[in-house]
Amino acid sequence: MILALHVNFFLLGSPSAAEFQTNGTGALTRTFLEFVCIVAVNVFVLISGWFGIRVKRKGFLKFVYQILFFYFGIYFAAVLLGKPFSWDGITECLLFKNTGWFIKSYLCLYILAPVLNGFLENSDKKRIKSVIIPFFILQTLYAWIYKDAAKFFVGGYSAVSFIGLYLLAGYIRLYGKEHPLFNVKKHWDLICFFSVCILETIAFALLRTDNKEFASNLWIYSSPFVILSALNLLMFFSKCKLQSRFINTVASSSFSAYLFHSSFCILPFYSQCARKIYYGYSGLGCLGLMFGFIILVYTIAILIDRIRIFTWKLIEKRI
Repeated sequence: MILALHVNFFLLGSPSAAEFQTNGTGALTRTFLEFVCIVAVNVFVLISGWFGIRVKRKGFLKFVYQILFFYFGIYFAAVLLGKPFSWDGITECLLFKNTGWFIKSYLCLYILAPVLNGFLENSDKKRIKSVIIPFFILQTLYAWIYKDAAKFFVGGYSAVSFIGLYLLAGYIRLYGKEHPLFNVKKHWDLICFFSVCILETIAFALLRTDNKEFASNLWIYSSPFVILSALNLLMFFSKCKLQSRFINTVASSSFSAYLFHSSFCILPFYSQCARKIYYGYSGLGCLGLMFGFIILVYTIAILIDRIRIFTWKLIEKRI
């Protein structure tokens, strides 16, 4: 999902009012796909909250190693292929200055997970609700309706918002079965997910064609509609009993796919290829080629991740 997200609004910009008037089908298709994919980050964090991050020394080192393996590995590979070596490159690998907001936010969440787990495990339903409900009211008001009113939310692109999602998922795991909305058949979760995406698409198109600035608020992570659709997917996945080794392998490398394509060495190339496809083709041809390109990038990331897993196993024996 994140790979598809980064070849749409992130790369090409959101459709303008003129684009909706001259190429309505294309603009609506891009908008719908954006809302389908924008949930990727929130779903990742919600899944973390659903299962709970159990912080152990080896687990934390494994997580950090995964990040450094891709960032430093790709950078040094690029240097060997002719990219000039620079200390700015080393700094980028260590600090993720331009492309790693998610890494830094998730690291904060990872570190705080024991505190959040303790709160969930030692608090009753009423107390957890007394934190979650005011939190999301505050975030909706100051990070969505007035999205710049509280800079620390960063429109949901922050550790603060991740904490709220983590607690929300933990609460639903503990008490969701008490509410009928969380006990529907899994196909209803998918129907609700796509229904929200369609409503968001219609709302965005209406606001954009009327040149309303609020249109851009619909596709940020703090949007209650984005959070709702992410919850729908979380509930769908929680009811699926998949025992496929292939699916588990692909899913386990999702973070690696993000690290690979978002590397400051790869992202410009990724963007260039996506632009060539978008501006060089149209209709189903464009969609098919873009889908194939995303699958190719994901496959490369999985193969590189096999090396990362192998090297980690060697390191793990010595720590």
